[in-house]
Amino acid sequence: MFDGKDANAHEIPNLLKNICQVYCVHNKNKVVTYKKLPENNIFVDDVDNFLKFFKHIVKRETQGYFQELDELTVELMRDPSFRCSLIGFFFSQGLWDAAQCCPRPFYIRNGKVVRNVNFIGFYGVESLLRTKS
Repeated sequence: MFDGKDANAHEIPNLLKNICQVYCVHNKNKVVTYKKLPENNIFVDDVDNFLKFFKHIVKRETQGYFQELDELTVELMRDPSFRCSLIGFFFSQGLWDAAQCCPRPFYIRNGKVVRNVNFIGFYGVESLLRTKS
């Protein structure tokens, strides 16, 4: 049960909740705390079984663009120190180029930078973001 005090809780930004399907993959031998996850999230706690069937999901969700997870991601998930990973598929049609990804700060809930993450740049896509006032 999450008590609201853990600054390291994983939370998906509200802007992403309606535009992507997220798979929460975690190591069943380690404690992982999530907060305010969308109802349509899919939780997986057995990484080995997950990796066996997930390549079919990747192929389906990317309409065949990717056949399976990349080798580095699979290797990291099989590492004994692996704790969790959030894998999302956007519900948008657009072009993107992983070669154009840019490192950006990744923040935990207390605002500290954990590490830089390569964010993929989309192009040819228009977005309208609505915020509450």
